[in-house]
Amino acid sequence: MDLGEYLNSINKSKKDIIGSNEQGERGYIPFVINKSLSYHKDAIFHANFMNLKSNLDKKMQYDYYLYSLPKGNRYAKWHKDDKGSIEPIMEFYGYSRAKATEVAKILSESQLEAIKESLNKGGKS
Repeated sequence: MDLGEYLNSINKSKKDIIGSNEQGERGYIPFVINKSLSYHKDAIFHANFMNLKSNLDKKMQYDYYLYSLPKGNRYAKWHKDDKGSIEPIMEFYGYSRAKATEVAKILSESQLEAIKESLNKGGKS
């Protein structure tokens, strides 16, 4: 089973797909499910609770979500770091990744493009 099947059963069908099936439990990855559900207002506290109870077995964590969350549409794109804007700032200013991330929030798109252009040493752009 894949991630989508577990999330569909938790969010939409409310059908227990793990049951007593050991193979169904094997494919369940608590961290990934927690992260996926943490993007939604109505599930964030449940995801945080499951992060605190990471010592529970997979079936117990799955059952908690299955029976405690109401049916709903909980699909969101995963947040990805934009390394294309962080790396040039780190190089240009000599900042750490954490500091460059903070600076990236206040730079305009044109300022970022100017930084990238000043670092262009020829070749591909």
